[in-house]
Amino acid sequence: MKMQLIRRALIDFADEPQVLATKTKDEAKLRARFVSNNPKTLWRYQTLYSKEPATIAWLQELDESDVLWDVGANVGVYTVFAALVRRARVVAFEPGAANYWILNSNIKVNALEGRIQAMCVALSDQTKLDTLHMRSTSAGQTLNQTKQPVDDHGKSFTPSFRQSVFLVTADDLIARFGVVPPTAMKIDVDGAELDVLAGASGLLLSPDLRRISLELNRLDTATVERATATLTGAGFTLTGSYKSPLAGEDVIRNYHFVRT
Repeated sequence: MKMQLIRRALIDFADEPQVLATKTKDEAKLRARFVSNNPKTLWRYQTLYSKEPATIAWLQELDESDVLWDVGANVGVYTVFAALVRRARVVAFEPGAANYWILNSNIKVNALEGRIQAMCVALSDQTKLDTLHMRSTSAGQTLNQTKQPVDDHGKSFTPSFRQSVFLVTADDLIARFGVVPPTAMKIDVDGAELDVLAGASGLLLSPDLRRISLELNRLDTATVERATATLTGAGFTLTGSYKSPLAGEDVIRNYHFVRT
Protein backbone atom coordinates (compact mmCIF):
# COMPACT_ATOMS: atom_id res chain seq x y z
CA MET A 1 0.00 0.00 0.00
CA LYS A 2 2.81 2.42 0.88
CA MET A 3 4.61 1.72 -2.41
CA GLN A 4 1.41 2.43 -4.35
CA LEU A 5 1.03 5.78 -2.59
CA ILE A 6 4.62 6.73 -3.39
CA ARG A 7 4.28 5.78 -7.04
CA ARG A 8 1.02 7.66 -7.33
CA ALA A 9 2.54 10.78 -5.76
CA LEU A 10 5.34 10.76 -8.32
CA ILE A 11 2.90 10.37 -11.19
CA ASP A 12 0.65 13.14 -9.88
CA PHE A 13 3.60 15.48 -9.41
CA ALA A 14 4.96 14.68 -12.88
CA ASP A 15 1.56 15.58 -14.33
CA GLU A 16 2.02 19.14 -13.00
CA PRO A 17 5.30 20.17 -14.63
CA GLN A 18 7.40 23.05 -13.37
CA VAL A 19 7.10 25.91 -15.86
CA LEU A 20 10.25 27.96 -16.48
CA ALA A 21 10.92 30.72 -18.98
CA THR A 22 13.56 30.13 -21.63
CA LYS A 23 15.75 32.68 -23.29
CA THR A 24 14.06 34.82 -25.93
CA LYS A 25 14.67 34.15 -29.60
CA ASP A 26 14.02 36.90 -32.13
CA GLU A 27 12.21 38.89 -29.43
CA ALA A 28 9.52 36.20 -29.26
CA LYS A 29 9.22 34.81 -25.74
CA LEU A 30 9.39 31.05 -25.55
CA ARG A 31 8.56 28.95 -22.52
CA ALA A 32 9.72 25.48 -21.65
CA ARG A 33 7.84 23.10 -19.37
CA PHE A 34 9.95 20.74 -17.30
CA VAL A 35 8.78 17.72 -15.34
CA SER A 36 10.27 17.53 -11.84
CA ASN A 37 9.93 14.62 -9.44
CA ASN A 38 12.61 15.52 -6.89
CA PRO A 39 14.78 18.46 -5.74
CA LYS A 40 17.68 17.45 -8.00
CA THR A 41 15.67 17.66 -11.22
CA LEU A 42 14.18 20.98 -10.11
CA TRP A 43 17.70 22.30 -9.42
CA ARG A 44 18.80 21.34 -12.92
CA TYR A 45 15.98 23.41 -14.45
CA GLN A 46 16.56 26.38 -12.15
CA THR A 47 20.30 26.48 -13.01
CA LEU A 48 19.84 26.11 -16.77
CA TYR A 49 21.66 29.39 -17.44
CA SER A 50 23.91 29.65 -14.39
CA LYS A 51 25.42 26.15 -14.17
CA GLU A 52 27.23 26.14 -17.53
CA PRO A 53 26.86 29.52 -19.27
CA ALA A 54 29.57 28.53 -21.77
CA THR A 55 27.45 25.54 -22.79
CA ILE A 56 24.42 27.79 -23.32
CA ALA A 57 26.57 30.13 -25.45
CA TRP A 58 27.80 27.10 -27.41
CA LEU A 59 24.24 25.90 -27.99
CA GLN A 60 23.19 29.38 -29.09
CA GLU A 61 25.33 28.90 -32.20
CA LEU A 62 23.03 26.11 -33.41
CA ASP A 63 20.30 26.75 -35.95
CA GLU A 64 17.53 24.82 -37.70
CA SER A 65 19.95 23.15 -40.09
CA ASP A 66 21.92 21.53 -37.26
CA VAL A 67 21.65 18.06 -35.77
CA LEU A 68 22.91 17.90 -32.18
CA TRP A 69 23.89 14.66 -30.53
CA ASP A 70 23.48 15.23 -26.76
CA VAL A 71 25.55 12.36 -25.36
CA GLY A 72 24.79 11.97 -21.67
CA ALA A 73 21.61 14.03 -21.81
CA ASN A 74 20.51 13.37 -18.21
CA VAL A 75 16.95 14.78 -17.89
CA GLY A 76 17.27 16.86 -21.04
CA VAL A 77 17.65 20.51 -20.07
CA TYR A 78 20.12 21.20 -22.89
CA THR A 79 18.26 18.88 -25.25
CA VAL A 80 15.07 20.89 -24.79
CA PHE A 81 16.94 24.20 -25.05
CA ALA A 82 18.55 23.24 -28.37
CA ALA A 83 15.28 22.00 -29.86
CA LEU A 84 12.94 24.67 -28.51
CA VAL A 85 15.08 27.81 -28.57
CA ARG A 86 17.43 27.05 -31.45
CA ARG A 87 15.04 24.81 -33.43
CA ALA A 88 17.79 22.25 -33.97
CA ARG A 89 17.13 18.54 -34.39
CA VAL A 90 18.47 16.57 -31.41
CA VAL A 91 19.37 12.94 -30.78
CA ALA A 92 19.64 12.55 -27.00
CA PHE A 93 21.43 9.61 -25.40
CA GLU A 94 20.71 8.73 -21.76
CA PRO A 95 21.17 5.15 -20.47
CA GLY A 96 19.91 5.69 -16.89
CA ALA A 97 16.28 4.53 -16.58
CA ALA A 98 15.05 7.29 -14.25
CA ASN A 99 16.75 10.05 -16.23
CA TYR A 100 15.41 8.58 -19.47
CA TRP A 101 11.84 8.65 -18.11
CA ILE A 102 12.11 12.34 -17.17
CA LEU A 103 13.90 13.13 -20.45
CA ASN A 104 10.98 11.70 -22.43
CA SER A 105 8.48 13.45 -20.17
CA ASN A 106 10.18 16.78 -20.93
CA ILE A 107 10.06 16.04 -24.64
CA LYS A 108 6.35 15.24 -24.38
CA VAL A 109 5.23 18.28 -22.35
CA ASN A 110 7.04 20.59 -24.78
CA ALA A 111 5.55 18.83 -27.84
CA LEU A 112 9.01 18.18 -29.25
CA GLU A 113 8.57 14.57 -30.38
CA GLY A 114 9.10 15.63 -34.00
CA ARG A 115 12.37 17.39 -33.21
CA ILE A 116 13.99 15.17 -30.55
CA GLN A 117 14.83 11.46 -30.69
CA ALA A 118 15.75 10.03 -27.28
CA MET A 119 17.62 6.74 -26.90
CA CYS A 120 18.16 4.72 -23.72
CA VAL A 121 21.63 3.53 -24.80
CA ALA A 122 25.22 4.41 -23.93
CA LEU A 123 27.67 5.39 -26.65
CA SER A 124 30.90 3.45 -26.26
CA ASP A 125 33.77 1.77 -28.10
CA GLN A 126 31.84 -1.49 -28.62
CA THR A 127 28.35 -2.58 -29.56
CA LYS A 128 27.19 -5.09 -26.95
CA LEU A 129 25.10 -5.65 -23.83
CA ASP A 130 26.77 -4.46 -20.63
CA THR A 131 26.11 -3.21 -17.09
CA LEU A 132 25.53 0.38 -15.95
CA HIS A 133 26.98 0.83 -12.46
CA MET A 134 24.73 3.43 -10.85
CA ARG A 135 25.76 5.77 -8.04
CA SER A 136 22.07 6.59 -7.59
CA THR A 137 18.83 5.55 -9.26
CA SER A 138 17.18 8.94 -8.63
CA ALA A 139 16.37 11.16 -11.59
CA GLY A 140 18.78 14.01 -12.18
CA GLN A 141 21.80 12.21 -10.72
CA THR A 142 25.07 11.61 -12.57
CA LEU A 143 28.35 9.67 -12.36
CA ASN A 144 26.90 6.33 -13.46
CA GLN A 145 29.43 4.24 -15.38
CA THR A 146 29.62 1.25 -17.71
CA LYS A 147 32.41 -1.35 -17.65
CA GLN A 148 33.59 -0.55 -14.11
CA PRO A 149 32.35 1.56 -11.16
CA VAL A 150 34.92 4.37 -11.41
CA ASP A 151 33.86 8.02 -11.57
CA ASP A 152 35.33 10.90 -13.58
CA HIS A 153 37.77 11.64 -10.74
CA GLY A 154 39.19 8.12 -11.06
CA LYS A 155 37.66 7.01 -7.76
CA SER A 156 35.97 3.65 -7.33
CA PHE A 157 32.46 3.57 -5.88
CA THR A 158 30.03 0.93 -4.68
CA PRO A 159 27.02 0.93 -7.01
CA SER A 160 23.61 1.31 -5.43
CA PHE A 161 22.20 -0.60 -8.40
CA ARG A 162 23.43 -2.35 -11.52
CA GLN A 163 21.26 -1.79 -14.58
CA SER A 164 21.54 -3.71 -17.84
CA VAL A 165 22.40 -1.39 -20.69
CA PHE A 166 22.99 -1.56 -24.43
CA LEU A 167 26.35 -0.14 -25.51
CA VAL A 168 26.67 1.01 -29.11
CA THR A 169 29.31 2.81 -31.13
CA ALA A 170 28.45 6.05 -32.87
CA ASP A 171 29.65 4.58 -36.15
CA ASP A 172 27.32 1.56 -35.78
CA LEU A 173 24.36 3.80 -34.98
CA ILE A 174 24.84 5.58 -38.29
CA ALA A 175 25.91 2.68 -40.53
CA ARG A 176 23.79 -0.17 -39.11
CA PHE A 177 20.80 1.60 -37.57
CA GLY A 178 20.40 4.64 -39.81
CA VAL A 179 20.52 7.31 -37.08
CA VAL A 180 20.94 10.79 -38.53
CA PRO A 181 24.59 11.94 -38.20
CA PRO A 182 25.34 15.02 -36.12
CA THR A 183 26.72 18.40 -37.11
CA ALA A 184 27.50 19.07 -33.43
CA MET A 185 28.15 16.81 -30.44
CA LYS A 186 27.87 17.61 -26.74
CA ILE A 187 29.55 14.82 -24.78
CA ASP A 188 29.13 14.67 -20.99
CA VAL A 189 29.67 11.08 -19.85
CA ASP A 190 31.54 11.40 -16.53
CA GLY A 191 34.69 9.49 -17.42
CA ALA A 192 33.76 7.45 -20.52
CA GLU A 193 34.83 10.13 -23.01
CA LEU A 194 37.62 8.11 -24.63
CA ASP A 195 35.25 5.18 -25.20
CA VAL A 196 32.76 7.46 -26.97
CA LEU A 197 35.48 8.91 -29.20
CA ALA A 198 36.94 5.47 -29.96
CA GLY A 199 33.54 4.30 -31.20
CA ALA A 200 33.20 7.37 -33.43
CA SER A 201 36.42 7.11 -35.46
CA GLY A 202 34.53 7.28 -38.75
CA LEU A 203 32.09 9.96 -37.64
CA LEU A 204 34.89 12.24 -36.44
CA LEU A 205 36.28 12.38 -39.97
CA SER A 206 32.97 13.54 -41.46
CA PRO A 207 33.17 17.15 -42.69
CA ASP A 208 29.53 17.59 -41.65
CA LEU A 209 30.50 17.25 -37.98
CA ARG A 210 31.78 20.75 -37.25
CA ARG A 211 31.70 21.32 -33.47
CA ILE A 212 32.24 19.24 -30.32
CA SER A 213 31.83 20.13 -26.65
CA LEU A 214 33.59 17.56 -24.45
CA GLU A 215 33.46 17.54 -20.64
CA LEU A 216 36.73 16.35 -19.08
CA ASN A 217 38.51 16.29 -15.74
CA ARG A 218 41.40 18.71 -16.37
CA LEU A 219 43.51 17.02 -13.67
CA ASP A 220 43.35 13.76 -15.64
CA THR A 221 46.00 15.02 -18.04
CA ALA A 222 46.38 11.67 -19.79
CA THR A 223 42.70 11.63 -20.81
CA VAL A 224 42.75 15.32 -21.79
CA GLU A 225 45.83 14.76 -23.95
CA ARG A 226 44.46 11.60 -25.59
CA ALA A 227 41.08 13.18 -26.31
CA THR A 228 42.71 16.31 -27.72
CA ALA A 229 45.07 14.25 -29.87
CA THR A 230 42.16 12.19 -31.20
CA LEU A 231 40.16 15.27 -32.16
CA THR A 232 43.05 17.27 -33.60
CA GLY A 233 44.01 14.20 -35.60
CA ALA A 234 40.48 14.18 -37.03
CA GLY A 235 40.76 17.82 -38.09
CA PHE A 236 39.50 19.72 -35.04
CA THR A 237 41.06 22.63 -33.16
CA LEU A 238 40.65 23.30 -29.45
CA THR A 239 39.18 26.79 -29.02
CA GLY A 240 38.89 26.95 -25.23
CA SER A 241 37.88 25.24 -21.98
CA TYR A 242 35.30 26.47 -19.50
CA LYS A 243 34.45 25.71 -15.88
CA SER A 244 31.07 25.82 -14.21
CA PRO A 245 30.52 28.92 -12.02
CA LEU A 246 28.59 26.71 -9.60
CA ALA A 247 31.43 24.22 -9.15
CA GLY A 248 33.33 24.52 -5.91
CA GLU A 249 36.65 23.76 -7.61
CA ASP A 250 38.06 24.19 -11.09
CA VAL A 251 38.38 20.51 -12.00
CA ILE A 252 35.63 19.58 -14.48
CA ARG A 253 35.71 21.67 -17.65
CA ASN A 254 33.98 21.74 -21.03
CA TYR A 255 36.50 21.68 -23.88
CA HIS A 256 35.23 23.16 -27.14
CA PHE A 257 36.55 21.98 -30.50
CA VAL A 258 35.77 23.22 -34.02
CA ARG A 259 36.67 21.69 -37.34
CA THR A 260 39.58 23.60 -38.81
